[in-house]
Amino acid sequence: MKINFTKKEYITLLEMMHLAGWMLHSYRTDQPPDRQAHRQLEEKILSLAREFGCDDVVQFDQKLNAHFLTREFESKVMPFIEEYDDDNLWTELTERLVWRDVVRAVGREKLPTLTVEERFEAMEPYDKKYNDEFQEHGLERLEIVSGPVPTGRN
Repeated sequence: MKINFTKKEYITLLEMMHLAGWMLHSYRTDQPPDRQAHRQLEEKILSLAREFGCDDVVQFDQKLNAHFLTREFESKVMPFIEEYDDDNLWTELTERLVWRDVVRAVGREKLPTLTVEERFEAMEPYDKKYNDEFQEHGLERLEIVSGPVPTGRN
């Protein structure tokens, strides 16, 4: 099979590949075996840069014997990552706090006995509370309180 790309499509592919690579590798210092195939495909695609007239976007590192996107190109993709990270922060923070509070209110023992509808019903007031709070105040009123941790009804 052969796939033909225009230069513009190739650059879009590089952007998407960088976003995927960020998800797979940005928080890691190692290269686990289950991600080697991703890096190999990335190398294969980056090695085509010259054919697409994209030498200004991709550079080759002699020491590592590998191709990399230029810092300038990466910086153009960062707004997508920052937008995702910002949205993900509020979503994850809200969901984890809601779940924590539901476990405290209902108790770990009773939680598995709730129907899906009952779980959503239990979550709703906490979800509204945290969404309203974060929308109005951001992190301004979020604090760590020392002392005993409430454990719910167990």
